Amino acid sequence: MLVGMSTSTLALRRRFRPSAEAGGSGGEPSLRIAIVAETFLPAVNGVTNSVVQVATHMRDRGHDVLIIAPGPGDTEFDGCPVVRVPSVELPRYRDLRIGRPSRFIGAALRDFRPDVVHVAAPVVLGLLALRAARKQGVPTVAIYQTDLPGFAERYGLGAWSSAMWRWVVWTHEQADLTLAPSTAALWDLRHRGVTNVARWARGVDIDRFDPRHRCDELRASLGAPAKVLVGYVGRLAKEKQVERLEPLLDDPSVHLVIVGDGPARAELEHTLRGATFRAHRRGRDVLPSGAGGPGVRGACCGAGRGRPARSRPARRERLLVESPIAGGAGRGRPRAGQLLGPARADGPRRPGVRGGTDVDGDHGPTRRSLPRHGQRSGVRVRGGCPMTWLVVSLHDVASATAEPSRRWMDLFDARGLNVSVLVVPGPWQGLGPVDLDRPMCAWLRGLQASGHDIAQHGWSHVEPDTSTRGVAARSAGRLVARGCAEFWHIDRAEAARRLELGRAVLGAAGLTIDGFVAPGWLMSPEARAAVNAAGFRYTTTHATVSDLESGRDWSCPVLSQRPGSTLTGPGARATTHIAEWTVRRRRPLRIAAHPRDLDDRRTTEAVLTSCEVAMDAGYHSVTYAALATRPDLPPVAAVAGRR
Repeated sequence: MLVGMSTSTLALRRRFRPSAEAGGSGGEPSLRIAIVAETFLPAVNGVTNSVVQVATHMRDRGHDVLIIAPGPGDTEFDGCPVVRVPSVELPRYRDLRIGRPSRFIGAALRDFRPDVVHVAAPVVLGLLALRAARKQGVPTVAIYQTDLPGFAERYGLGAWSSAMWRWVVWTHEQADLTLAPSTAALWDLRHRGVTNVARWARGVDIDRFDPRHRCDELRASLGAPAKVLVGYVGRLAKEKQVERLEPLLDDPSVHLVIVGDGPARAELEHTLRGATFRAHRRGRDVLPSGAGGPGVRGACCGAGRGRPARSRPARRERLLVESPIAGGAGRGRPRAGQLLGPARADGPRRPGVRGGTDVDGDHGPTRRSLPRHGQRSGVRVRGGCPMTWLVVSLHDVASATAEPSRRWMDLFDARGLNVSVLVVPGPWQGLGPVDLDRPMCAWLRGLQASGHDIAQHGWSHVEPDTSTRGVAARSAGRLVARGCAEFWHIDRAEAARRLELGRAVLGAAGLTIDGFVAPGWLMSPEARAAVNAAGFRYTTTHATVSDLESGRDWSCPVLSQRPGSTLTGPGARATTHIAEWTVRRRRPLRIAAHPRDLDDRRTTEAVLTSCEVAMDAGYHSVTYAALATRPDLPPVAAVAGRR
């Protein structure tokens, strides 16, 4: 989007021709901006809303704006001329019209002579506009906000998903710059082959959505003056998955309000019996009490990818914003029926729900890795212990793997996951100890401050001389740890030395370390004794998570892949199938990711899909440290004789 972009950024892309006749607000040069939209008023949807906001913003700043959109409809919007092109109804989606290929677009651009072309969710009209602008030497910005492959899958056209992705990539490669709404969407585009892409975060209209608009009369008219109102405001379509709010109807303290229209309204009225439905409204007439006020919550079932940007902290309330779903702009999936607790700044938060805004200050998203003991959530077994844990760990994090490690954490954050980050503290792959890398240390401290767990992952991943070891032991080290099994063949004194070096480096980096995980989860008995004596709170093996203070073990086998081998494809499929099998049986799911996993699309998708399957099923995203520091949780399975 053009908001927040400097003209110098666009000048780097192509020749920039700001108009000299007039000036924009704040002394800026006045620009001629052509906005090409795949859909526009009278249709009401996310693309239309974004175009309206962009056009209004640019007009208010003194720029000349032209809108090119499918017809029929008004030929003027708020002082901006609208050029209508011929259109047809989209099959199976009669409320949405798509433009037909037309020479009107190129002619309109030539007549208007824009300085820049802004293309919203390009498909047909957008692609034609991008190609016409390129021929005319005009810089272009494309906005990625419609997940076409997700739409295809949602409407029974899954076989076309791959073709849709190829179309998306080809279309956005025609633009000088593509803007994505979240880090997850940005990574998806880059991974698929869109090279020139940047992130443009979503925001909230803090004037329209404000607690001062609370309306007691409206609350009374909804028949629930004393209940918590949970509202969905938006288009009612299949991909929005508004039916996920159905569990809220079983809560007597909650009243569900649905505002909007669309092709799925009749079906939703049947599914969500007991909810109040209101027709689409504009501006402050939508749902004043939804803007804020005690007892009001908002539910986002199918918005853009990742967490929304905040213009400022919400007042006196928390707004529930869950990870989005396929068919909007992304594929992180929410879990229906999860509400934040009472409107208190220090109140508990459901695990895995991120992006809520706290009150009275710019608090970042807080985390509670596990619900309070006795809180209703998930499936419970002996002693009220929740079995529905999702434990995700990121291994081999170091200066040498900083870039893919950051990409992984962006993907995990976009899905609301708590992660145990395993840091290699010593020199590795040609780079020095991690405490010498100041940007890396600052990033790790930020992760720890936001609730992620930082653990020591060996020392330098350099395996000692194994010539005196047996063939079986050497083979195990090469197979499991790829030659990095440094704690597999050492005695207690050497293990203690490496542990001490690692803790000193991580301490110098400003990190608090509770756990130790050996490379490849391989430790000799002597090394294990050194770990027990070093004061760590927990350690892990392939099959267990161990609390070293209490001596308890949690039986939780890990799913880990090996990219770059001939078994990568089968391994990725097996990971997904095993994760689904585990979730169906409500057993703990533990997944390990490595920076190199990002080199293979199948491996990456297997990890993310497995996480989403678990979160869809109501699993709690927890860290190793969360398990070890919960004395009120009994072990899932005791392993006798460990010490």
